[in-house]
Amino acid sequence: MTPRGLWNISYVLYREDRIKSLQTALPTFKIKPNDSWCDNQTKRSYNKPLGYIVEGSDENLYRNDSLYDIIFVINQNKCPVIPGLGSAIFLHVSEKNRDFTAGCIAVSNQNIKKILRRCSAKTKIKIL
Repeated sequence: MTPRGLWNISYVLYREDRIKSLQTALPTFKIKPNDSWCDNQTKRSYNKPLGYIVEGSDENLYRNDSLYDIIFVINQNKCPVIPGLGSAIFLHVSEKNRDFTAGCIAVSNQNIKKILRRCSAKTKIKIL
């Protein structure tokens, strides 16, 4: 379930092999082939990025599809991280012909690039 609230955007992750340049004032980091995000609430690394993949308990960030080519990391359940309160809540590219996600927010590739250009460190995202 997507968490309601007013959240900061921590930073943007992107696939350098697919996205040649980003126009944004937000901090950006490249997604590497073994990058993942911990979804396992029993682990100390819950709701944190990892530089390795653990099958079945992590969200692989280096996907074959284009959904995670650009990811806005939303500062939800970060300080402190509370197990079960939500993990890997992102703004990312949507799938064609699908208007829902497993808890993230998804928009078209065209719109995500517009949002990138308009965001700064002061930008907040409001989820209703």
